Amino acid sequence: MSMGFEIIKEFNSTTRLVDIGGYLRIFKEIMPGDVDIYQQMSNIEHPNLAGVYGVYTKEGKYYAVCEYVQGVSIQEYVENGGTFSNFYVKKIITSICDGLEALHKNNIVHRDISAKNVIVDKNTVKIIDYDISRMYKKDKSRDTEILGTQGYAAPEQFGFSQTSPRSDIYSVGVLMNYMLVGKMPFEETASGEFSSIIQKCIQPDENNRYKSASQLKNAVNKKGLRYFLSTVPGFRSNKLYKKIIACIYYAFLLIAYTVFVDYTDKNDIIQTYTINTFAFVIPAMSLFNAFNWSDRLLKYTNKQNRLAVRILITVLSLVIAFILPSYFMK
Repeated sequence: MSMGFEIIKEFNSTTRLVDIGGYLRIFKEIMPGDVDIYQQMSNIEHPNLAGVYGVYTKEGKYYAVCEYVQGVSIQEYVENGGTFSNFYVKKIITSICDGLEALHKNNIVHRDISAKNVIVDKNTVKIIDYDISRMYKKDKSRDTEILGTQGYAAPEQFGFSQTSPRSDIYSVGVLMNYMLVGKMPFEETASGEFSSIIQKCIQPDENNRYKSASQLKNAVNKKGLRYFLSTVPGFRSNKLYKKIIACIYYAFLLIAYTVFVDYTDKNDIIQTYTINTFAFVIPAMSLFNAFNWSDRLLKYTNKQNRLAVRILITVLSLVIAFILPSYFMK
C-alpha cells in the first residue's frame, strides 16, 4: 500500500480517522470475507450511502478507505433525550429507503440498518458501515453467518432463511419506531401516522412485509383519509375511549359555535367566536399537536422542546380567553 496519510484520531484498533491529501477519511481494517462487498461499494455513488473510495492490501491484511460522515447517529440523538418529529422521521426514512434501493439494485443487503449506523444532520442522511453486508444469492437457502444488531435484525438473520432486501425493511421498521418513541417495538409501539407501516415492516414472515425499499418509501409519503385522521387528536391511535372523548369534544365545539350564537347581532358573533377560539380551539389544537403542526414548524427540535412550546401556547391562549370578556364589555 503506497498511500500516505496522517492519523487524526483512532476510534479503535481497526478504525481510524485520517487525513489523505487534505481530505478526512475513515481508514479501517476489514476481514477477507468483506473485501468483495467493499469493492462492490466502491462502484456505487449515492448521496445517502457513505462512500467507499478503495480497498488496499498490506502484509496480508485488507483495508478500506471510506467517506467520513459528519453529524450524529440516530442512536446518539435519542440517547441524549430526543425523539424525532413525524416530519423528520418521514424525511430520514425516505432518504434511508433511497440508499437501500441503490444497494438492493446491486444485490447487496446491508443487514445492519440500526440507530448507530445512520448518521444525520440538517441536510444529510447517510447509511454507514458495510461490515456485515452480503450479496443476495437466489439459489441460497440461508446465511452462513448469523449477524446483526440485537433488536434490529430480522428473524431470518438468525439462520432460518437467507437474508434479502426485505430483511433491511424489517430493520427500517424497528428504526422508525425507535425514532418516534425511543424504544424497540416489543417495548412500546409507536401510534399514529406510522403505526400500520411499522407493523407491516416488522412482520415475522418476510412475505408479509413491503416488497421493496421504494414501496416502503411510497407508504411513508402517502397521504389520504388515513393520513388525515392520524393527525387529528383523538383519532391518532386505535383506542376507542380516545375516539369517544374526541367526538364529544368536537360535538361540544359545534354547539358552542352554532347554538349559543345570536346571528342577528354582529358583535355577539365576533365575541363568541373569538372567545371560543382562544378558550377551546387553540388550547386543544396546540396541546395535542393537531395536524402535527409542531412537528412541521419545530422539526429540528427535540420532543421535550416541542411539548414545552405547545404548553406555552396553550397557557397564553387560556389567559387571553380569560381577559377577552372584560375587553368586550368596555
